[in-house]
Amino acid sequence: MAVHILSIHDESPDRKVLAIDLKEILAALGDAVDRHRFCILDIEATGDGAAGLYERLSAAPGGKLWVSAEELRGLAARLTQTIDAQIAGYPTEQLSVTLLPEDMRLAAFPQNRMGIVIAAVDSTYFEVYLKDAALADRVAAAFRQVKRADPAVYFSP
Repeated sequence: MAVHILSIHDESPDRKVLAIDLKEILAALGDAVDRHRFCILDIEATGDGAAGLYERLSAAPGGKLWVSAEELRGLAARLTQTIDAQIAGYPTEQLSVTLLPEDMRLAAFPQNRMGIVIAAVDSTYFEVYLKDAALADRVAAAFRQVKRADPAVYFSP
């Protein structure tokens, strides 16, 4: 299965700051979000929802918080800025108890059961990893400054 990596750098026209956040990435993914269940592997963010999110994440087994698509949208709506994050999406029919350790590692994305990964990088850009070419095209079309990254640079064979 082909891997598509989008690096999204949309900046505010009047300032050199990121003009998008997690909620815009989720909106661009559209109904594909509803076909996934998400595991927040890591997140640093600001906003009204950040403190509660950190509490839930630290209390979650293994420090990995599982949320539905609806819940992820709700969390994103309460964040002002996502500084760093790794959020992995798995097809809804995939049960978390059947996942193997490599299914939880971004480095194994081409071979594992993740379908979507959303990564925020140092408040400067987002990366979206996908295994669906049409979805990658749709997400890329939703933003102004998108670079398509070469998966070979990210993943060794």
